Amino acid sequence: MRSPAYDGLRALLNRPDWGAARVFCAGNTAFHLSLLVAVSLATRILYLISPAGRSLSPDEAVFGLMALKIMALEEFPIYCWQAHYAGAPVSYAAALLFKVFGIGALSLRAPMLPLALATVVLCYFVYRRLAGPAFGFAAALFVVFCPYDMLFHSSGAFGGYAELLCGTAAIIGLTRWMRERKEVDLALGWFFLLGAISGFSLYVIFLVFPAIAAFAIPAVLRADARRIPAAATFAFGAILGALPMLVYNATTGGSTVLRAAGRSLSVGRQAASEPLSSVVATVVLQKIDYLAEWFRHAPGLFGSYITPESVSVDLRMAAGYLLMGILCAFVGWALWKRRSTSDTGRTHRDFAIFVLWTVGFIWLANLTKMRHLIPLYLALPVALHALSGSHPLRRRFAIACLVGICAVNASSWVDQLKVPTAKTPFDPAHVVAAMESRGVVEFYGAYWAVYPLMFSAEGRMIGAPLLLNAGDTFTDRRPEYTARVKRATDPAYVFTAREAPLRVEFETFLQDNDIAAETLATPNATIFHNLSRPVIADLVDGKTVFTL
Repeated sequence: MRSPAYDGLRALLNRPDWGAARVFCAGNTAFHLSLLVAVSLATRILYLISPAGRSLSPDEAVFGLMALKIMALEEFPIYCWQAHYAGAPVSYAAALLFKVFGIGALSLRAPMLPLALATVVLCYFVYRRLAGPAFGFAAALFVVFCPYDMLFHSSGAFGGYAELLCGTAAIIGLTRWMRERKEVDLALGWFFLLGAISGFSLYVIFLVFPAIAAFAIPAVLRADARRIPAAATFAFGAILGALPMLVYNATTGGSTVLRAAGRSLSVGRQAASEPLSSVVATVVLQKIDYLAEWFRHAPGLFGSYITPESVSVDLRMAAGYLLMGILCAFVGWALWKRRSTSDTGRTHRDFAIFVLWTVGFIWLANLTKMRHLIPLYLALPVALHALSGSHPLRRRFAIACLVGICAVNASSWVDQLKVPTAKTPFDPAHVVAAMESRGVVEFYGAYWAVYPLMFSAEGRMIGAPLLLNAGDTFTDRRPEYTARVKRATDPAYVFTAREAPLRVEFETFLQDNDIAAETLATPNATIFHNLSRPVIADLVDGKTVFTL
């Protein structure tokens, strides 16, 4: 027996003027877009000027250093230094902004703002065309108030994640627009544009491939009578868009391809000397182990989409299982309804295939982080729409879920914006000022500190990331800088709080060898310089050792 409260709530939700929904259901596109752009711009600017947004991660600092080289007309990189992936367009845009507004974290990250706005606008049109104004607005707002980790990566100059979201949204939006046009009215230029967007996005970051496979290629195959010219035009556009990647690999012996293959197969150079059967068996076993490991961690990864970082592990896992269940149910339902010829049914099916492509791709590529699942975030509103059916009450419940998740994510930003995160751990300005006051040029440090320090110094200092804590992976984006520091006669040593145990080892080494040194203490680090005898840091079996 239903209670009066249930009947009252049901009557409220079924009212034609359901609160503020009357405004959003009116179909005022200009009002929706204005509000979405204003909110998206305000939240991203708030992030960029917050303590968390003002501090750069080491990967972003590398792109900043690349921008300095471009601005000085000294280098013109295609990819991130020593990475052979993560396209460099952000560095070129930042180089221009450095010239106009000055060098800094804000200028480096500013090129991500138009991409964020374009992503929201494109998503709004996709969701609105699928489910109407109210759902389209709520779903686009869902993209604006994303999880903090997604905000961090899509707002930063990482050479990929903001571009990934925008490229995926552009491919989805363009293919949906093309589907709505009659074939005779659809000029081949649209296939060229689709190919150019696909190729350029693939050059910037490989994670856009599922969108190409699920949306772009099927759009070409649907050209029917004009399939061959459409495919040729699309391929021409894709080649032009991906030209930087093609040129880079042609001139470096396929570095990007080899790097991707090594990542996917988890094999090193030693595999070339092993029997093929042994290599194949190793790869197969590793893929099985990785799949089992991925399923163990998948609930936590998916749970991060809809829960703040402050929640308990158990609650996040429960949310992850719920979200995985929703996606699995959506995929199964959409593929079971594959005979549907309606525009809505085809859209659901395309997104279901997109989910499968994304999950399969990250498995083949051995990717394990939440940021690698970012594209799936765009599919969640579509899954909720599909599973809510056509009943008005269930559809409004789906809208309420989207708005509720927006509120949860927005509330989780509040505390995290106040202080630098573990990924952007400190403001290097104090350390740079202290070292420049003593004339320090070359220095040793940890990876996550070296590149922000060099960028903060605007390239006037050279660092070597050879101070590794136990278990850290050695990453060197500029080996010639490391070689220069090791040749220096008076390099400094920069230890942050993270390297406290290593600092104690260094102090012991100085005492044991009767080496005097001056010490500078800053709020962020301890600096040793002006050593009485040069000390070299090096790696032995992945561990930092000090030698004379």
